Amino acid sequence: MSSRHCAVIGHPIAHSLSPAMHRAAYRDLGLDWSFDAVDVASDGLTDFVAGLDESWRGLAVTMPHKQELAGLGEPDELVRLLGVANTWVRTTSGPVVRNTDASGVCDALRQAGVHRVSSVTVLGAGATARSVLAGAARLGVRSATIVSRSHVRSQQTLALASALGVTAHWQPLDEPLAPADLLVSTLPRQAFDEGEHRSPDFDGGEHRSPGTTLRASRAVTCAPVIFDVVYDPWPPVLLDLARQENKVCIDGLDLLAAQGSRQVEIMTGQQVTMTTMRQAARTELARRMTRRSEERC
Repeated sequence: MSSRHCAVIGHPIAHSLSPAMHRAAYRDLGLDWSFDAVDVASDGLTDFVAGLDESWRGLAVTMPHKQELAGLGEPDELVRLLGVANTWVRTTSGPVVRNTDASGVCDALRQAGVHRVSSVTVLGAGATARSVLAGAARLGVRSATIVSRSHVRSQQTLALASALGVTAHWQPLDEPLAPADLLVSTLPRQAFDEGEHRSPDFDGGEHRSPGTTLRASRAVTCAPVIFDVVYDPWPPVLLDLARQENKVCIDGLDLLAAQGSRQVEIMTGQQVTMTTMRQAARTELARRMTRRSEERC
């Protein structure tokens, strides 16, 4: 197969581990393809895609572009339902857009031995939260709690739950969490009040208003399975605490590898293992952490 160009795009994008993963996949598959990270401003997605020449095969797309991407190619049923996509692929009949986050959630949970879930608490209500909800619904979820700062901004996610046949309700960040089978966080680290578990290099910023943070130590007590999809910064505060409580822990690298392996299959027509993707991401993450440590010295 001739050389093709692919990339991950978002804003910001320097933190992305996707280049390391996809390049590792191409090496395993014997493909002479390139994969880069491109910072595309929040208002620049349409122009960027329009400017791609025929050598470009696919894009992995992250925030803040997932919602807009859904309208830049032929969607499948899942993308129509969610209103968000994370994968753009050029085909002979034109570009298509797909969502591999939802299937990635399922794959990551199953890899951890979680095959059936009845209730889920989702921290956050954005594009990733909607994909999480769709993935959890495939594993049998019938009730969901959406926890976020804004009830108004959660309406799209609550509407999706209804469309999926899931009974859902919203609550603010500072209310106690009810028990659930699964807790999934899509929130950045800054959304958590870490209390005595605060990391020495945590950049918490200025004083936060009441109702805008969630006590991490309380969050991990509400479910036996804790899934934190955020991998930057590393390690995730929720999983640090969850491991101390002997919870089943699933991290952002698990999701990244799961959804990334499906992206590779869509873009190349060939399969690569989640293990290959995760190992590449883990190696790159370790390299970055070593470099940061050396820079502090």
